[in-house]
Amino acid sequence: MKEALKYNRPFSERLPAIGLRARIDALMPFIECIRRHFEVITAAAVNVEQFQQSPENVRRILGPNPHYSSFTVSMMLMISFVKDTDSLSVICDDEEETAPKVYKLYRTLRLNYSDVKQRIAALAFADDEVFRGVQAADMVSSLIRRNAALHFHNERFEYADLYKALCAPISEDKLKELSTIHIGTDQLSGMARDYAELKTEYPDGDLRLAEFGRSLRIRRDAAES
Repeated sequence: MKEALKYNRPFSERLPAIGLRARIDALMPFIECIRRHFEVITAAAVNVEQFQQSPENVRRILGPNPHYSSFTVSMMLMISFVKDTDSLSVICDDEEETAPKVYKLYRTLRLNYSDVKQRIAALAFADDEVFRGVQAADMVSSLIRRNAALHFHNERFEYADLYKALCAPISEDKLKELSTIHIGTDQLSGMARDYAELKTEYPDGDLRLAEFGRSLRIRRDAAES
């Protein structure tokens, strides 16, 4: 997606789509395809600068890397959409740097949170050139990341039309919910406080990740079912 957004370069040999408007038009069918086939989209975007400037106790609880906080919150959001009798299999993009660390974090979440153990049946890493769903997730996350940059830093969002189209499914589409969380200083402190409160409420260690983000403000950008 990073390459596809470079509208001063040809999109493909068959469809150059040079220029911003032409590139938006070329990418719009992919957005429409996602709306037709995805039922729920959840996302967590972390302000890296504010994470690095957060108090030591916050980073000690949430981990040293903002990616881990994003992964943890994403897992929390996914679990919130799963019934007690259902299970999820999670497929991540296979990136050499993050995959081993994400697996260790996944194991930690399973050990510490009972609902992760009950509802997340598997974690896998896949090649996005083979799995089209991972490609679609890359497109969605790229747009959400740029929308977060607008939210946090007021950066220009040239592809806002694509994001708006993603958030506006029509009746024939399958997409019913798009929930995002922008995690900055207040949210980071709230997450650390949530964890401390959970440890007090569940002294026997039966923590539930679905309750971890109760202080977070979830923004729903698409029509709810």
